Amino acid sequence: MDGFLGTAIRDRVFDTMQAAINFIRNLFVEKVNRVQRLMTLSVFAGLALFSTVACGATLQTDDFQSGTTEGWTDGVIMAPTLQTTGGPAGLDDAFLMLSTSSPTGPGSNLSSFNGSSDWAGDYTSLGAGSVMVDMMNPIGSSTLEMRLVLFGPLNVSQRWTSTLSAVVPNDGLWRSFEFSLAEEDLTRVAGFSNHVDLMGNVNRVMLRHDTGAPSPGGASISARLGIDNVSLVAGAPPLAADFDGNNVVDGDDLVQWEGDFGQNAGSDTDGDADSDGADFLVWQRQFREGAEASATLQAIPEPASCWLIVLAAFGLPVGLPGRLRDC
Repeated sequence: MDGFLGTAIRDRVFDTMQAAINFIRNLFVEKVNRVQRLMTLSVFAGLALFSTVACGATLQTDDFQSGTTEGWTDGVIMAPTLQTTGGPAGLDDAFLMLSTSSPTGPGSNLSSFNGSSDWAGDYTSLGAGSVMVDMMNPIGSSTLEMRLVLFGPLNVSQRWTSTLSAVVPNDGLWRSFEFSLAEEDLTRVAGFSNHVDLMGNVNRVMLRHDTGAPSPGGASISARLGIDNVSLVAGAPPLAADFDGNNVVDGDDLVQWEGDFGQNAGSDTDGDADSDGADFLVWQRQFREGAEASATLQAIPEPASCWLIVLAAFGLPVGLPGRLRDC
């Protein structure tokens, strides 16, 4: 009898221990699977996030040597016409001629715009700093005051234009002009968009005659204007990642970002009212640009892996090692 009870107790203990082991093992497997699913979802969500960023526009030049207007138009009233010769380079250098059809009313605004994929998109990601253009005001035309107009981000009713106009004398000479895209050089003339949102999603770019104070619709005139080599060019890198305000993007700004991450908007570079992985990417890019511009080569902190970027972008806690590696 005692042998039978001993065997029964031993079997019960063994069964209990086996059940406990199975429970712990299943619990561990479940947690591992949950972590793996979370990381997988984060990766796919991160890829979706970065693949849907508005890009489109490129740093490029429209020189009209393609034999087309390359997307430049004024709508339906007075479309620009392609001239196959006579541009800034002279013989066989194509350019566009803009003109008005009436000194007042419809057709009296000297302008041309481009909303093609070459010009519409995320100027912030491109680092676009200005639009450059060669302009020639023919003899016998009227002196012009040209401005750049940017439309966006929601629709063409949102408009910013150059605060100061570029005077183009009617002497038939080609001159190069540059229109800054910096907030301090632009004036909002229609809508309610802020400069950050505008630069993140430009819908359309326009060159337009507009006298006096900046206006949403330009000014009427009877005139013609040749344009060529319209270029979207990079600007000096802004110090958006200078989180501590000392006019340099350095390691101290990374320290501040680590403290602000997920807590507040103290390291916000993109105007979304928080400090997240996207702001870290801006810091990384601007730190690298500053290091490359410096005469002293320094090691560049970079993300430990693409996982860090994806997890940080989605608010998941990550630790930043001392040495980070770009993906």
